[in-house]
Amino acid sequence: MVRKLSRKLYRLEKPSQEDVLGFRRGYLRGYKEGYERGYKEGFDNGFKELYEIKEQWEKDLQEYIGQLSTLVSRLNEEKERLQKEYEEAIETYKRGIEEELAEVVSVAASNYLNRSLEHDATLITGILEKCLQRFSGDYPLEIHVDERFVGEVEKFLQSSELLSRNLKSVQIVKDNRIGFGVLIDSEEGRVDARVETLSRNLRTLVESSLHDNPEDQLYKG
Repeated sequence: MVRKLSRKLYRLEKPSQEDVLGFRRGYLRGYKEGYERGYKEGFDNGFKELYEIKEQWEKDLQEYIGQLSTLVSRLNEEKERLQKEYEEAIETYKRGIEEELAEVVSVAASNYLNRSLEHDATLITGILEKCLQRFSGDYPLEIHVDERFVGEVEKFLQSSELLSRNLKSVQIVKDNRIGFGVLIDSEEGRVDARVETLSRNLRTLVESSLHDNPEDQLYKG
C-alpha cells in the first residue's frame, strides 16, 4: 500500500511556473478583494456608528439647550418678580416715611403758630395784612376772626394805610370756629389763613416736594 502511494506521488508532475504564478495572482486577488471588502464594511460600519453618535450628541445637545433656555427664562421671571417686590416694598416704605415726615412738619408748624398767636395776639395783624393784599378793594370784605383777636384786628384796620387807600368796605365777623388765624370772604374770592388750613397746606406741600424730588430715582436703582 505504501509502495503504491509512493509510486503515485512519484508520478505527480511538478507544477509549472505559470501555474505557480497563476495561483499567486489568484491568492493575492482574493486577499485584496477580501481585504477591500472587509475594509469597506468596517469603514461603513464605523461611519454609521459615528453618524449615530453624532445624531445622539446633537439630540442631547438640543435637549440640554432647551432645558438651559427654560432655566434662564425661569430665572429671569424670578428676577423680575423679586425686582418688582423690592421696588414695591421700597415705594411703600418711602411713602410711609414721607407721610410721617409731612405729618410731623404739619403738626409742628400748627403747634408753633397756635402757641405764638396764643402768647402774642398782635401776630394776627401780620397774617391779616398779607391776606388783605390779595384783594383789590373794589368789593366789600368780611373778615372772620376768633373773638380773642377782634381787638387787634380793629386796631390794625384803624391804623392801616392799606385800608384807607385800597379797601372801601370791611366788616369784622366774630367766629369762634376760626380758632387761630383769619378767613376773608369777598365777591373776589376767599382767602383762608386759619392755622388749621395753613398746616394742612404745608403738609400737602411737603408731600408734593418729597414725591417730586429727583433723588427719588435713587430708590429705583
